[in-house]
Amino acid sequence: MVFKSFRSYLIFFQILMKGKSAFRFVFGVIIGLAFSISVILGAIGIMDGFDIVLKKGLKQSTGDLTISARDSFFHLDSNITNAFKDLGITHYTPIIQKEAFLVFDGSSKGVLVKGIDQNSSEKGGNSGSEGSDSDNVIGVNYKLSNKEALVGQELFKILNLKVGDNIVLVFASADESQNLGPSLNTFTIKGFVKHDLYIKDLRFVYVNKSVLQHIFNLSDDQVNIISVNIPLTVNAKTLKYQDQISLTKHMSLVSDYQQRLQLLLNETYDVNKNSTMLRVYPFWREFQYLIEAVKVEKLVISIILQLIVIISIFNVMAFILYLNEKQAQEISLLQALGMSKKKLIKIWLTLVLIIWLISSFVAIILTRIFDFALKNLPFLKNIPGEIYNLTRLSLEISIRDYCIVFFLTLFWILLIALMGFRKIKKDSTLKGLRKGFS
Repeated sequence: MVFKSFRSYLIFFQILMKGKSAFRFVFGVIIGLAFSISVILGAIGIMDGFDIVLKKGLKQSTGDLTISARDSFFHLDSNITNAFKDLGITHYTPIIQKEAFLVFDGSSKGVLVKGIDQNSSEKGGNSGSEGSDSDNVIGVNYKLSNKEALVGQELFKILNLKVGDNIVLVFASADESQNLGPSLNTFTIKGFVKHDLYIKDLRFVYVNKSVLQHIFNLSDDQVNIISVNIPLTVNAKTLKYQDQISLTKHMSLVSDYQQRLQLLLNETYDVNKNSTMLRVYPFWREFQYLIEAVKVEKLVISIILQLIVIISIFNVMAFILYLNEKQAQEISLLQALGMSKKKLIKIWLTLVLIIWLISSFVAIILTRIFDFALKNLPFLKNIPGEIYNLTRLSLEISIRDYCIVFFLTLFWILLIALMGFRKIKKDSTLKGLRKGFS
């Protein structure tokens, strides 16, 4: 029975697709619909890719949470470490952060110098040798001596730096009341760091924390930032940060730890008013409004681009009506031989579904081609970082995004097709036969 039904469908399609014009028409319809679907997928993919690369870059360069104080410097004392223990936090890195000018070969650039703790292996920080894959908080896998520095990748390129070059970091005087003038310090470039965030790769310089403590006359436990990674819970271990779903889950965990850690630090401040009031921020805080704007823009663009799909679907319906008019005699003969209107509509509906399936498959191919071009063609690969805040763009499309776009397209195509089938139902068999013999 199934074979007989399949054979009748096949015979009907052979009748419909007689002639080169029908094949050309259906080819154009499929390519048009596939292109419109791939445009939506590409727009969603670029925005999701922007969002993912931005969040990953922020997380890898600042850790999950950042602790800072209004009074600039504070002591990494037992109150803070006890709060970490209560929450099971073992991975954190104390940092001294100061603004400076980098001078090299007659050029100068305003930079943000980060003094990182070289003894942070106990804290799960930047332990390991150069290029190691150890768990670290701020993505720096180098051991720095007192006269060595790392710079961001973009800064390394712009100043034409090389490993072994000497740079001068100019800091403001540690004690402004004495008016001692700026502090000039020479460092040797050990390498560069890549964050995939243009502004950070252009401004960040890393040195040994003990050097900044000496320059600014700070004690060993004085810092102005602590970067923290939340514990690797059972759920967090499965997160690869490769799509929006895993990132959203991780951000939810980070928000939970932020609130709990802030509460513990507030309790310490309430008990001891002489302690410093500390604030805890999530890694996305710096670009929070941009991330929210991208979400809204993604939704709006996706809705607007549905118009392109709807126009392409009208082309599909035009193709169906074209075949119905062109093969009116053959279709009417089949109806005269016993084919019901209901079965005829089923066959037309099957043809529409076949066009949708082929178009969806072609759309996936077009999307992959665009992804390859985005990663390899220079004019697409090298984006202006000062505009996009990133050094690269990637296409990130989840299975959920594919399903939403494909089934939304199917909804529109069925809705418009059912409206078109009304006209086909109204056509009488006698009218079709007259057209064939006239």
